[in-house]
Amino acid sequence: MRELLSTYSRRVLKSFGLGALLAAVSFGAAGQWHLIGAFVIGGITAAVCGGILAERLWRSSQMGAARAKRHMWVGFVLRLLMLLAVFTTAIRVSMPVFIAVVSGFGLFYQLALIHLALVCRR
Repeated sequence: MRELLSTYSRRVLKSFGLGALLAAVSFGAAGQWHLIGAFVIGGITAAVCGGILAERLWRSSQMGAARAKRHMWVGFVLRLLMLLAVFTTAIRVSMPVFIAVVSGFGLFYQLALIHLALVCRR
């Protein structure tokens, strides 16, 4: 299982790296170099959310049903609070920064789901 997760993680990170490179070229062409960092922060936020979810699922698989349910709810609340903090901070900076953060988050999450579907198809 660890080997599968490491292969999956590498593929998602490579795909996101390529997407971030394309976004950097786009931001650079538009003269908006300062948005590259916001885009990457959005991707990191999505990676942390996915990591928290995977870790919670891994741990809860070895628990009883009631304890696992409570464990997953705590993880859900943690992810929501993290998203609230990151997105609130981004929107307070500016609307373009917020859009860049959300775009980075969305791209990473979509790539993670696509790669997960590809792994599960095998």
